[in-house]
Amino acid sequence: MKIAFFNPSTMAFNVATPETAPLGGIASCLCYLARALGSRGHDVTLISLLPDGTPPVLMGVRHLPVQPVLGDPAGFFRKENYDAVIAVNYPDIAPYIRSGNPRTLNIAWPHVFANQPALTLLPQVQHQLDLIVYVSETQRADFKLATRGVVIGNAVSPGFENMFASAEELLAAKQNRAVYASMPFRGLDELVEVMGRTRARTELDVFSSMQAYQTSDARFAALFAAMGKNPRIHHHGGVGQAELARQFRTCAFLVYPSTFIETYCIVAQEALAAGLKVISNTFGALPETTMGFADLLPVSGNFTRQTHVAGITALLDKNEADFLRAPQEWAQERFAQLGAVNRISNWAARAAQWEALLAPAIRP
Repeated sequence: MKIAFFNPSTMAFNVATPETAPLGGIASCLCYLARALGSRGHDVTLISLLPDGTPPVLMGVRHLPVQPVLGDPAGFFRKENYDAVIAVNYPDIAPYIRSGNPRTLNIAWPHVFANQPALTLLPQVQHQLDLIVYVSETQRADFKLATRGVVIGNAVSPGFENMFASAEELLAAKQNRAVYASMPFRGLDELVEVMGRTRARTELDVFSSMQAYQTSDARFAALFAAMGKNPRIHHHGGVGQAELARQFRTCAFLVYPSTFIETYCIVAQEALAAGLKVISNTFGALPETTMGFADLLPVSGNFTRQTHVAGITALLDKNEADFLRAPQEWAQERFAQLGAVNRISNWAARAAQWEALLAPAIRP
């Protein structure tokens, strides 16, 4: 199949970027799926803002800059005659795909909830679409659209696959360390407060920076300074996925007091794959994504910052005690969870799901 991913966001990246530089989850998913479909023999093109020096073909994926396409999108899609075009988050392109080449499967792949600015025009253009692919059942339930929708989840970065061959190997690697690896505005301030209250002696490594969105960290200077006052918090900024996987290998916990309603939460699933116990809450898709393996604080109607901090603090205290009291049992549980994630949430498996979805629908 000849497949194009259309991504008009202002972030510059190519399919090799996630391994070496911090990059947001949506862009990373796009890169990994494009590569996985290319490895299955499909002719895959990424249409996006590209870094300088990006070659025409990289890791089996064609790369085209988005700016020329926007000059005459209908003409471009008429000429290229794709079997399918997958628009990432921004469905505004759908009418141009339809008018340019009616045979092309016109697919929206949103990664955010329906109220986000990127999807403002989705209700108006949905009749131009053949299909919407959601990343979770939680996300699909938020959309009230007539267009057919299916769910295909995201997956862990390749560096997180098959990290441990046994529970014994896993336990030998783990230290009493926790990690936070999401954006600074998604609950990091509350985690700093947790670390000031907890009785646990757990060290915290923070991999968090707006560099993942290619913007400045300036507005978080006070938060980063507050982290520096606690000797058990170590801020590393943003890193690529290869380095993040290496760091996760020695950590025992992901502590994510999420204040952001996730449609999927890849970092939680990557933590499961790396043998970490996930400590978080029930916001958004977290119960779905963590597959029953996480310790999640229930979110209720009277949920406040104070109850959140207190609840996450109690969960961290409890989970450190479990880790120290019965390490072999703890490691067996973590090994079971990473096996489940490796079976289901890898990009080769997701590419096969996409292929099975697209192939029967291709129009002659």
